[in-house]
Amino acid sequence: MMRRVITCLLCGCVLSTSAVQADLRVLFRFDETGVQVHKVISTTRDRARTDSLRTEVPDDIPAAMATLIWRDENGAIAHISIVPDPRVSHSPEHMYGTSPSQVGLSGGAWVADAPDNAYSVVIELQERVDLALSAETWTLYLRTLD
Repeated sequence: MMRRVITCLLCGCVLSTSAVQADLRVLFRFDETGVQVHKVISTTRDRARTDSLRTEVPDDIPAAMATLIWRDENGAIAHISIVPDPRVSHSPEHMYGTSPSQVGLSGGAWVADAPDNAYSVVIELQERVDLALSAETWTLYLRTLD
């Protein structure tokens, strides 16, 4: 329980201090029961957005990555993000010397940038047999939190 509180506090600090590139910052949390939207924060842009908006899912997404498909209120794809799988972490290097390893997490949190017209997000997490993580797909709604 204390670890979850600390994780949420750390992610909250990231939400409030990061350089802003998106119109929404979304704090997700996950545990054995699934993925939930924890908090949505509207932001103003500090600088012009330089990345191009992706609206098609690439065919060759590495297993270590997750896909976030942001949809607007009409269900149209507003943006697609490819991010590191939040369920995977690296074990501390000092424990394993020069052979870093990965671990599958049973709970945690992460922050994602979203377009300002995002109404929902479909999160696609790939299977990682080596880490005992199954493939998962979650549809979450953002605007119900306003």
